[in-house]
Amino acid sequence: MLEESIRRLKDMSNLWYDTSAVNDMYSHYLLMKHEDRKRVMFGSDNVEAGCVRGKYVTYGKAWQYFEGFPDLTHCDPSATFFIYEQLRQERQVAEILGLSRAEIEDHFSGNAICFINQVRSTQTS
Repeated sequence: MLEESIRRLKDMSNLWYDTSAVNDMYSHYLLMKHEDRKRVMFGSDNVEAGCVRGKYVTYGKAWQYFEGFPDLTHCDPSATFFIYEQLRQERQVAEILGLSRAEIEDHFSGNAICFINQVRSTQTS
């Protein structure tokens, strides 16, 4: 769904994004490729989803919770936590786009600090 809207959303300077519970690599890719990376931040407030084993799988314009295939015999079929799937997607996008160490650090902490400071400054003005 982000494919159709990202080009309009990126022009709205008051939008910030957090990636909480996003397990879709392409969504992370679209954000990090087309949006100002300073407005995209790691989100882990997905307490319920983050502690569940499985993944949100996208197809078409929909998504569905997927807990894995418990009957597999050729490997360990145990699904990992959603939060780990989210981190894996973000790592893959960082590699694909060649993000610098500073951009990665901003994504995981610096951008949130900037956002909080911006909110605080507008509240005191």
